[in-house]
Formats: sequence, C-alpha cells, structure tokens
Amino acid sequence: MFIADLAHVRVSLAEFRTQQTSLETLLLEHFEDVDDLDPKDGFPKKMFRFAKEARERILALTDLVTLAGSTYNEALTFYGEDIKSITSTDEFFGVFKTFVTSYKVSFYQLSQAYCSSLT
Repeated sequence: MFIADLAHVRVSLAEFRTQQTSLETLLLEHFEDVDDLDPKDGFPKKMFRFAKEARERILALTDLVTLAGSTYNEALTFYGEDIKSITSTDEFFGVFKTFVTSYKVSFYQLSQAYCSSLT
C-alpha cells in the first residue's frame, strides 16, 4: 500500500518547483554576469550546474507523476471503479486488497470442495 497518497506527491512536487524557481532567481540576482566572477570562485559554477540538474530531475519527476496518475486512472477504469468516487489511492488499493483476498479464499474453498468431491 502506498505510504503517501498521489495527491500528496503532487503537492510536494509543486513545492519542489517553487523552491527550484527561487533558487534560479537567487542565482541570477547574485551572479548576473558569470564572466565577471572570480575564476577561483567555484561556488557559482557549481550552483548553476546543480540548479540545471535539479531542474532536469524535477521535470523527469513531473513526467513520472503524470504517468503514475494516468496509469492509476486506467487501473480504476479497468477494475470498474468510478474515478470520482474513489478519493485516494489508499481507498482504491484497500478495495483491491479486499478483492484479491476474497478471490484467494474463494479459490481455496473451491479447490477443497473439488478435491473432496473426487474422493
């Protein structure tokens, strides 16, 4: 079962994006012209590199969250659940777990009944 609901992941992702934008703004404000910086000062270069890598990772994470959301909605539809009535991923996976558990119990009972009918 998921520890965090997909909605919480989206909220955290939005916070990441906001913090990333703030970081990039601060870098541009304090290090406007990279050519004028002291060549021995590695901080701006490392921070710009870090900001670029972080931006790329946030974009990749955004794609993964979007894919997870659409895959989750497809699973809801596939199993006949109403997308609007299921309020959280925990609720859906709880229903799914109940179904799988009931299926296993029924399969076991039918197997036992079949074996009993053979003897």
